[in-house]
Amino acid sequence: MNDRENEVLGQYEFTALSAYRGRGAAILETDRGLKSFREFSGSDRKLQFQCEILEHIRALGMKSDFLVKNAQGELISRDRDGNGYVVRDWYEGRECNIRDLPEVMAGVRSLARLHMACRDVAFSREEDPLRYRQDVEEVFRRRNQEMRRTRAFMRERRGKTDFELFFLGCCGEFLEKGLAMERSLQSCGCRELEEEACRGRRVCHGSYNQHSLLFTRGETAIMDFSRCFVGIQLSDLHDFMRKVMEKWDWDYDVARRMLESYQRICPVSGEELRYLRIRLCYPEKFWKIANHYNNRRKSWIPDKNMEKLRMVVGQEKKKERCLDRLFFV
Repeated sequence: MNDRENEVLGQYEFTALSAYRGRGAAILETDRGLKSFREFSGSDRKLQFQCEILEHIRALGMKSDFLVKNAQGELISRDRDGNGYVVRDWYEGRECNIRDLPEVMAGVRSLARLHMACRDVAFSREEDPLRYRQDVEEVFRRRNQEMRRTRAFMRERRGKTDFELFFLGCCGEFLEKGLAMERSLQSCGCRELEEEACRGRRVCHGSYNQHSLLFTRGETAIMDFSRCFVGIQLSDLHDFMRKVMEKWDWDYDVARRMLESYQRICPVSGEELRYLRIRLCYPEKFWKIANHYNNRRKSWIPDKNMEKLRMVVGQEKKKERCLDRLFFV
C-alpha cells in the first residue's frame, strides 16, 4: 500500500495487518476480518442504493460483500486529492465453477433465495428505487441498432478481414432474431411485468454469474451488487443460464435442471417464463462480439474474436432446440 492509500485507510475503525492483490482490488487482512479496498468513481446515490439492498439482505442472514462505513459514517473515503475509495467485507473462498453441475445448481438455489429475500425491500424515504429500473425493451432496441451500425460499417470497409467477412455472412440471421425478440418483448406483457416488479420493490443483482458467487466455509456469499436494479428478477436467471449453457453447449438436461431448481424455491408465472424465453432467445453473445469489435482497434482483430464468433454460430441450432424443448414451443 502506498502512503496515500494508508492515509485513506486511517479513516476506518480497523487496522490493516497485510494486503495482497485480488480481482481489481486490494484484499486486506485486518483485525476485523478480510476487507476489499478499491478506488471508486461511480455515483454516490447508486452506492447508497446498493448499500440499502445489502443491509436488507444482511438483516436476513445472507452473506455478501457488505459496504463498510468509515469512522464518520460515510461510504466513500477520499484522499488529499479528492479521489474516492470504498471498503467492503470480503471472504476466503473460490468462485463457482460452471463446468461443475452441483456447483451450478448451488448457484441457482442461491439466486432463487436471494430473489425471495429481495422482494418488498423497504427503501428509505430519500431513495427512489424507480431511478434504477431497467427498461429491457430499450436495451434490445439499442443493441439491435448497434448490430445494424456494425454491419453497415463493415460493408463499407475495404480489404475486409476474415473475421469481418464471416461476421457479415451471418449478421443478417442474428439481427433478424434480435428484431424478432424485440417485437416479442413488446407483445408479451413485459411492461406490465416491469411495473409489477417496481410496485413489489423487487431487486435484481444485475450481473449474476460465476464470479458473483463465492463458496466459503460451507456457505455461499453473493458478491458485487454494483449493477443492481429494480425489475424483473428472471433477468438474473437469464444472465446465469446463458453463461452456463454456453459452457455446456446448450445441453437440454442442464437447462431443465436449472429452471426446475429455481422454480422449487421461487415460483414463476407463465408470463415470466415467456419473458425468460425471449431473453434467452435474444442473440446476446453475438451482440457482445459486435460491441467488442466496435470498441477496439479495427486494424488488428484478436483471434479470440473469431473463435467466439464461430462458437456462437456453431451453437445456434443447439440453442434453438434446447429452448424449444425447455419452453414447450
